[in-house]
Amino acid sequence: FMSEDGTTMDNTNEWCAEGISSKKDTLKGVPSSIFPWINARLRRGEVVHVPDVAKLPSKAIEEERALEEHGVKSILALPLMVHGTLAGSIGLDNLNEGGEWHEDVLTLLKRTSRVISNALERWRAEEALVRSERKYRTLVETLPQRVFHKDRDSVYISCNECYARDLGIAPDEIAGRTDLEFYPKALA
Repeated sequence: FMSEDGTTMDNTNEWCAEGISSKKDTLKGVPSSIFPWINARLRRGEVVHVPDVAKLPSKAIEEERALEEHGVKSILALPLMVHGTLAGSIGLDNLNEGGEWHEDVLTLLKRTSRVISNALERWRAEEALVRSERKYRTLVETLPQRVFHKDRDSVYISCNECYARDLGIAPDEIAGRTDLEFYPKALA
């Protein structure tokens, strides 16, 4: 995955064929600047398909050196986009031989990257909602004023500690009740 500021990358998941040693633990905080040619394409939402690392364009000499240093013969990288921003990628490296990826496999992997991107987007939206709710709840709970929330039928949904204390109840006891349970009928 890409860091929030896009400057580093982490390998978070990995599968290795028999006889291939894992690199997952050593590929944390990798500067994204090491792969400028690849990352530029991923940031544009493009799939990077390099059947032979030795034949990368001259603009990608940095990538070629880094990949060959790790014994990579061919790569396939699919972007994980969240709200139009690169959040990470699915990367497939072949250490045994180069070669083209079959179009059916590419289509399946593209769909998979879109599904993961959508899941990431939803997860981030849910996390933002939880943070917002927590912030709202903290604000409401720390206000010295009485705060309550009612539905269209004037039935309580929630209230803060200050309001509940004045009513002589706990805040979680107000949901579903009306003013008639706390005040004289004329006042309610």
